[in-house]
Amino acid sequence: MYDGKLPIVVTTMEQLKEHSPAGAVFRRFDRPQNQTLLEAIGNPRREAHKARQQAEYAARQREHQEELRRIAAQHKAERDATGPVAPGSLRNGGRPSSQPGGAPRAKPTRTCSTTASSKP
Repeated sequence: MYDGKLPIVVTTMEQLKEHSPAGAVFRRFDRPQNQTLLEAIGNPRREAHKARQQAEYAARQREHQEELRRIAAQHKAERDATGPVAPGSLRNGGRPSSQPGGAPRAKPTRTCSTTASSKP
């Protein structure tokens, strides 16, 4: 379980009296700070499980980022393949082009011609 090594954990009676056995009063020889007993002893199975979960999460994150890059590249390729959008074309719904050199279209003015008929 511990790869042939046993954790050596120490404490003092003063620390136990001051903080209780549930406190961070235990010192494991290969660690720099005091810990609770469960943290100091460790659980190799839990640590291995946690490491596997972290590795799986990192792999899923990498796959997700790669999928996003692939989709973005596919969209860019589709845009590049269709060429620039001409002003007033049906592809952009008749809206003015935002491309350099594309002049915005003038908005049509509405005129009403009314004929007054005068009937005597």
